[in-house]
Amino acid sequence: MLGEAEVLYDFPRGHVEDLLRVAPGLRWVQGSMAGAGEVAEKAGLLDSDVVVTTASGVYSGPLAEFVMMAFLQHAKDLDRLRRDKAEKRWREAHTQTLYGKTLCVVGMGSIGRAIAERARPFGMRIVGVKRTVRDGDEAWLYADELRETGDLGTALAGADYVAVTLPNTPETERLVDREAIGAMREGRTSPTSDGQGRGRGGARAGARDGRLSGRRSTSSRRSRCRRGAPCGSSRT
Repeated sequence: MLGEAEVLYDFPRGHVEDLLRVAPGLRWVQGSMAGAGEVAEKAGLLDSDVVVTTASGVYSGPLAEFVMMAFLQHAKDLDRLRRDKAEKRWREAHTQTLYGKTLCVVGMGSIGRAIAERARPFGMRIVGVKRTVRDGDEAWLYADELRETGDLGTALAGADYVAVTLPNTPETERLVDREAIGAMREGRTSPTSDGQGRGRGGARAGARDGRLSGRRSTSSRRSRCRRGAPCGSSRT
């Protein structure tokens, strides 16, 4: 059947690297993921005339809910509550609130805006970081303050919580590195798309010195598309 296919929904398992050979008439692949750059490159489609589209935006709401879950888990010390439940004991303990806290969203694309939209009703102040900031930028509808990536350190320094929602591009690779994490105050929580813009060594160091106290991964398999392949992704 692949030999006769012109349009595919998603990349067929077992036939990614030889896709063009087994489907010589292929014209369009609709991916089920939010970003298909990595798999499209592996399939050799970036240098072909095959159109690649993605499900960008479909996962924004669910991922934003996951991020809010991580924030609340950290603020209310859900791990301790679960331990107490398992040990069948009751003890009073201090917990935090999201109200009045500053959330830095690094990457104000579809997922970043969805996170900001859900965080605001909790009374959080939103600082968005994106590649360029313009007066009429749509991101102003979701943020109390916008900063360009050159001011990332300043934005991180004032944040209580950080959400990294960057697409994986050469420009964003390791943007949130050891230096950026070092700018954070101790005990910050950072849900992040795993591997997207974050230097793993910097994240581990941040966890060790107490700057990242609630690191979570919300990876949606987002990756880059280049060389003209029309792949949808959340952009900064």
